[in-house]
Amino acid sequence: MKNVLVIVTILGIVAFLDTPFSMSGHRVDFDTLVPAMAEVEEEDLSLVPTLEMQLIKKEVIDGHVIETYQEIEVTKDENGDVISSVPTSKYEYLRYFISKP
Repeated sequence: MKNVLVIVTILGIVAFLDTPFSMSGHRVDFDTLVPAMAEVEEEDLSLVPTLEMQLIKKEVIDGHVIETYQEIEVTKDENGDVISSVPTSKYEYLRYFISKP
């Protein structure tokens, strides 16, 4: 009797894990899923924004030069012309010492 209970339990677990339901209980339609390595059209690649750091401010404080850079999201067309330039909220600061002769 124990062997039958063990076999039924194992079959139940295997059947549960083999069903096409996701962990959230929704049915997964495997025919409409997009592969992870789906090909991207060439047109979309030309309009992918890039992140650039732009010097915003440069000041001297107590013998140190402090440069402030802001990250900017730049979108360019196929010719390299800037279509849009959107500043983000990310700033970086560079501080270095000015040596005296």
